[in-house]
Amino acid sequence: ELYHASLSNNPHSELKKKNVLRIADVLIAKGDDKKSITFLDSVYKQYPSPQIKNKLIEVHLFSGNPDTALVLLDKIFSEINSMSNQFNDLMEIRDMINFYYKEVDDDDEKNVFKEFLKIEYLLKQRKIYEANQKLEFVINNNKSSKLIPILSLRKALILLTIKQYDLALIEINRLEKSNLADKCIILSGQIYEQIFKDNEKALEYYMRIINNYSDSIYFEPIRYHIRKIKT
Repeated sequence: ELYHASLSNNPHSELKKKNVLRIADVLIAKGDDKKSITFLDSVYKQYPSPQIKNKLIEVHLFSGNPDTALVLLDKIFSEINSMSNQFNDLMEIRDMINFYYKEVDDDDEKNVFKEFLKIEYLLKQRKIYEANQKLEFVINNNKSSKLIPILSLRKALILLTIKQYDLALIEINRLEKSNLADKCIILSGQIYEQIFKDNEKALEYYMRIINNYSDSIYFEPIRYHIRKIKT
């Protein structure tokens, strides 16, 4: 029914693609990942497009099936070249799956990654309270996991969403000695600049990137941003 509705009246191919992706997003929002996968599979066989394939990977990944997502990604990489617009984004996803899941021998660590994906899936469904509860449980029961910095950053972002700014800052500050330190310092600066309207305090954080993280990928954007604030 969804398939025929998305293709009714022979819409233009671009409109058809948008309809398909919109229907998939509706199914994801409802938490019906199985129906979304079946729908995308059936449409892709008839109307293959990179966007539909990417959405299929997304649903498999965030519904807790990283193995299937990786198989699909590897197939894509056998078909595209490095100049493709989607190459870097797909490479980042594949690297994440490999680093936190595929190349990990510890089953507990693999399960933490799957739980992280399920939390992300809950957030896509806008189930913020449920996602936050699950996140706290995973963090509290897996304190030695190498995913803790990512999980803690996600917790901070949820706290920002529900306007618990002071708690978010506390969570972010705990990550300043992690591999996400530069990102977290910038996020603290953004909170002071955009939420508390305290540019002076924000600049203190941004200057820490300039002084201590010259190799950060955010170095140049932050330097430019500092000039904008000061003018």
